[in-house]
Amino acid sequence: MPDHLVPRAHLGVLVPASPTRDPADVGRATLTAPDDLVVRGWATVTVDVTAGLHGVDDGGTIQIALRFPWDGGALQATDPAAPNYVTAVASSGAKLELSWTARAPRPFFKALVARVYDGFLRPGDTVRFVLGDRAGGSPGLRLQTFAEDHLELRVLIDPIATGYPLPVVDVLTFAVRPGPPARLRVITPTLRRPDEPFAVGIVAEDAHGNPTAAGEPVALRVEGLAGAPATVAWPAGARAVRVEGVVGPEVGVARVHARCGALAATSGPILIERADRATYWADFHGQTAETVGVNTADRYFEFARDLSMLDICGHQANDFQITDAFWAHLDALTTKMDEPGRFVALPGWEWSGNTGVGGDRNVLLRHQGRPIRRSSRALIVDASHPETDAPTANALFEGLAGEDAVVFAHVGGRWADLSVGHDGRVERAVEVHSAWGTFLWLLEDALRLGHRVGVVANSDGHKGRPGASYPGASMFGALGGLTGVRADRLDRDAVFAAVRARRTYGTSGARVHVDLTASFPSPVRVWSDDPALGPATSTVSDRASMGDVVTTECDYADVTVRAAAGCAIERVEVIAGSHREVLHVGAGRERVRVSWEGARGRGRDRMFVWDGALTVHGARVTHAARFGEFHPERPFRWSEGGASWQSVTTGNRVGVDLWLDRDDHGVVRIVAGGVDASFDLATLGDEQVVEAGGLGLCVRVVRLGVGCNDAERTVRVPLASEGDTPIRAEVWFDDGHRAWTSPIYAIRD
Repeated sequence: MPDHLVPRAHLGVLVPASPTRDPADVGRATLTAPDDLVVRGWATVTVDVTAGLHGVDDGGTIQIALRFPWDGGALQATDPAAPNYVTAVASSGAKLELSWTARAPRPFFKALVARVYDGFLRPGDTVRFVLGDRAGGSPGLRLQTFAEDHLELRVLIDPIATGYPLPVVDVLTFAVRPGPPARLRVITPTLRRPDEPFAVGIVAEDAHGNPTAAGEPVALRVEGLAGAPATVAWPAGARAVRVEGVVGPEVGVARVHARCGALAATSGPILIERADRATYWADFHGQTAETVGVNTADRYFEFARDLSMLDICGHQANDFQITDAFWAHLDALTTKMDEPGRFVALPGWEWSGNTGVGGDRNVLLRHQGRPIRRSSRALIVDASHPETDAPTANALFEGLAGEDAVVFAHVGGRWADLSVGHDGRVERAVEVHSAWGTFLWLLEDALRLGHRVGVVANSDGHKGRPGASYPGASMFGALGGLTGVRADRLDRDAVFAAVRARRTYGTSGARVHVDLTASFPSPVRVWSDDPALGPATSTVSDRASMGDVVTTECDYADVTVRAAAGCAIERVEVIAGSHREVLHVGAGRERVRVSWEGARGRGRDRMFVWDGALTVHGARVTHAARFGEFHPERPFRWSEGGASWQSVTTGNRVGVDLWLDRDDHGVVRIVAGGVDASFDLATLGDEQVVEAGGLGLCVRVVRLGVGCNDAERTVRVPLASEGDTPIRAEVWFDDGHRAWTSPIYAIRD
């Protein structure tokens, strides 16, 4: 089996009983496609299907299925001049009814279905499918937004018209290459100690975020660093370059500037501090073609290490589709990829129980050779070792008792119901952001239930791009997230210690520095772990850091938030229990920011459509720019009188900035997502919010000035007279990104 394809033993999928003994008797298929296809280009692909031993009966079907992440065109057979037109002709003269479905058998989900009627196919009869048939004026089949060396089509045939199609044995693939370089990214650490060596990564991306070959040498200019050459060669065919051995010799803020041909980029700030711990960047969560994504797990970890230049990566496949063979392979693969000091690869799985029995949880293991505890075997034939099954969240926690494991509560297709089950000894964090959207409500659920958990954010990417999971043109509403891990070194032991101590913060995909500390007017007891979970030691101090659990007799705390990024900081929010302080760091009058955010609800249909427009009366728009939008094809237009757009949110935030010819006069009216509201600029204060129902759906309007990229703010917050006061921070950045800290838990003694 070529290493670019998933071995059949690694793919969990149920195949109905065949009417023949030889799988090849179902039928055969071949594919013809050009070899120069690029993302979002147009293609014509021909698939020839030959009926097998039984032919295909009247009412039987032939399906051409695509994987779940496919965000290319939806095939149609009604308009020959429109995109994605498909034709199918049977050699027998039988008629074929063509339709497109998004509910094909998992893991392929999307399929062209050809139902045979007014005739049938005999053994050896053929059907020629032309996907993207241009004969009638169609531009062809619109391709997906993500590159894939071997995009697989699965042909399934239902020869007996039972409603249970069977896969043919032939593997049909073609390549979709990245587009030309559209931007350059400089990937650097966020926080390191003096003289601690690290790597600088230079990545060229096409318009849809796919790493692509740049080819030209890279000119580097560094501030506050040593060990970086002035010029770096870009090897032929490489999609990134990596410069090892760079150090910051002195305390301060360093940066890297890079130029490659016409493309240029600057890193975010690299803080060089005499700190106990550095910040390492993780994407703990993604899937590949062994379950419901694309590309193999091997390629996934290579992308994380070599192209998105992560420090830490985990693989989280749906457990009900993980075969024993794939589990063994993943175990061996993470052992091979794990390289202390450079890259931490973690074995694990996504416990994918339905919400009614607990909902999605991510399980990460510290050691190899451990059993998987599945929520079900929905797509696994092998029923051996039933004693390892864990059909509920509580059964999962019971099964993990004594295991060296950590669990994150997750929101994906299924959302985690923390009221159904939780064990703080292993469930150490909640995931507040992924490519599925932003889910602060999950953290709020945890705090309301009294859980003392940390915060993480990951991609749950399905496109084989951990650490750089762009939403593309599909149902994913947001850019995948990242987790900042504060650890004293880069290895599994240190990473697990950091996660258990809640020394983590999540971002919506940006590598930004955020720190949270609290000082108290009298000494507090700082615990080595949550004392509610069992015996713990303590020390006495007047300060606490992100993730700490402290007991105190104090009525208040002074909370300091430090943030640094490659763009301006818009605002800092400090939340202490029910108390919230909002600090507008970028306050001013230079522009008007209009944004929309939120989700329809908690479940799968959370996406909310904000297609709309705004108009400005009494002032003239001199410039407008969109922010927070990572779907590059969603239209945005502006003129002197306003702007219009197409946009969706799934809990995340998107918006538009307006620069006006006068800042003290005029009315902005926005009509989008069911909101029809007007804002008088003459009386607009710090912020106005219009609620729109759903789950945090709202429109915000705020004035902004020229912010700073590095900000530190301190506020005094009250502490509850009894019980917990979770103290946390949220930071909003000018480019639309956000970051969320794990709380400090202040317990009234």
